Amino acid sequence: MKRLVLLGLILVLLVACGYRPVDTGTSWVGGELRILYVEPFANRTHQPLLENILSDQLNTELMRSRVIELRQNSDQAELSLRGVIDGFSSQAVAYDVGDRIAEYRVVISCQVRLIANRDGAVLWQDRLSRSETYAASSDKSLQLDGQDLAIRAVAGRLANDLSSRLHNAF
Repeated sequence: MKRLVLLGLILVLLVACGYRPVDTGTSWVGGELRILYVEPFANRTHQPLLENILSDQLNTELMRSRVIELRQNSDQAELSLRGVIDGFSSQAVAYDVGDRIAEYRVVISCQVRLIANRDGAVLWQDRLSRSETYAASSDKSLQLDGQDLAIRAVAGRLANDLSSRLHNAF
């Protein structure tokens, strides 16, 4: 009996606080248009392959959506998502007692636009930036591995942020 009362209380709380599952489609920025092509992002930074990492993460994130359908080319889509990675930095942010670098921070910034393919109208645009820290190492190979992992973590967060913003147009 206690379990039933507890379950009922949880359900009332979820309904009362306005909880709803993600991707219900009520606030998708594309409106009634649902077929999307994600263009490979342009990379205007000195860091190679950022565009591939972010585009892969974004496609993976958007494939989970029940609101949109992804297409392999723009001719088959109603919408195109275009992005430019315009910022990348990896700078020291923490030092040890010997004044040696202990930690770096990767920051990636991008601009993104959602375009209606029928008339080229910009339906939504935003600028996003995310960061992640990683440990410094006297072994350059380990440090580069740490930077690569940080880049992938940032790309994953940016992809998640983009998906959330596209699905929750307030």
